[in-house]
Amino acid sequence: NASEVVVSKEELDAELAKEEAALREAAAARAVADEAAARSAAEEAQQLLEQQVEENRANQAAEYEAMQGKLDAQRQSKKQQLADRLRVKRERQQAARQTQALSVAQVEEQD
Repeated sequence: NASEVVVSKEELDAELAKEEAALREAAAARAVADEAAARSAAEEAQQLLEQQVEENRANQAAEYEAMQGKLDAQRQSKKQQLADRLRVKRERQQAARQTQALSVAQVEEQD
């Protein structure tokens, strides 16, 4: 059949080579895009991790401050209780000395 168009082996090979080159370029572009996406995801994950670490650090600092405040309040309360007990003890001692002094004075008066 003389009307059929004949394509030479060289033309076929050249066309095939062009298509393969286009596929390789597309695959390379996809690989670059995938790498960029992976890098971006890794950076985002790193930022989230750093943010969590910072939040945890802030929470621990707040908990420490709260605990310190609580301990300070307990210490202050304990000091106040001790001061009150000491004051009462001294008042009793003073009252006992005054009572003793009165008793001595009364005994001396009787003599």
